[in-house]
Amino acid sequence: MKRYKKPRKFYLLLLLITFVIIGGYTIYLHFSGNLEATDIWNLFALPLIFVGIYWGGDTLLQKISDKRFKVNYEDKFVELVNQKMRDSKKFLIEDFRKLQLNAKFQEGLKMGYQIYQNGENEVFTIAKLEKKFDSKSVEGLAMSFVIQEIKEKLNTKSE
Repeated sequence: MKRYKKPRKFYLLLLLITFVIIGGYTIYLHFSGNLEATDIWNLFALPLIFVGIYWGGDTLLQKISDKRFKVNYEDKFVELVNQKMRDSKKFLIEDFRKLQLNAKFQEGLKMGYQIYQNGENEVFTIAKLEKKFDSKSVEGLAMSFVIQEIKEKLNTKSE
């Protein structure tokens, strides 16, 4: 994702540079005898307007970019578990399709993601997740990969 918005120092430096440039021009006009009251107004207003528009444009582009390329962490979690399941070579393509269509497994996967993201609480626990599926079924075997990933994440969080 591309960053459009720059640090505050950049905008402050840009403001300072535009003040110096327009200030230099105003001083030149003063010594040449062509200075008018509107030129003094321009010295203060133009740098603020220029930098304000520049900052506003960067902010708008950043918000659009953030909305457009929003990271879906649940999808990343599911992809991580899927990759580990594929690497284990314990599942057939039909098993993946069956798991994808199984509402109970998908609900367990969402529960697993909540634990993965926020840790255990009274509603979402690893023990409930383990009890939900028979360990000999395809769903139970797949859920063991989900639980393994959750435990790994919780262990790294606690360290």
